[in-house]
Amino acid sequence: MNRKYFVLIIISGFTGLMANSCVKNSVEVLNGSCDTTNVTYSKDILPVLIDACYRCHGNGNTVFGSGINLEGYNNLQPWAGVGGFLEGNITHAKGFNPMPYNQPKLPDCEVNKFVDWIHRGAKNN
Repeated sequence: MNRKYFVLIIISGFTGLMANSCVKNSVEVLNGSCDTTNVTYSKDILPVLIDACYRCHGNGNTVFGSGINLEGYNNLQPWAGVGGFLEGNITHAKGFNPMPYNQPKLPDCEVNKFVDWIHRGAKNN
């Protein structure tokens, strides 16, 4: 009898997780909130950098950012290679430092925009 309840709880939990992930993705797709087809540095990347990165990696403050300054395209560009520092850190890839530091991961849509921008050549557009 206990085993039945245990299996039922496991199946219910798994189903709940799957339903929750489907809902999130469906909502993003349905309302078009995550368009990664026309990502630009000035419109999509720079505002996130200003809000989430510059407090440690810009505005003259790089003490907390290990001396890494991401302010301005010319400072960011060397870190924006495919599979490199910027992509690995914001996607929380294994072997990288999850960024923003001591903060929650950026929303999936913002991460996807960064990855798309990087994989399309990280242009100053």
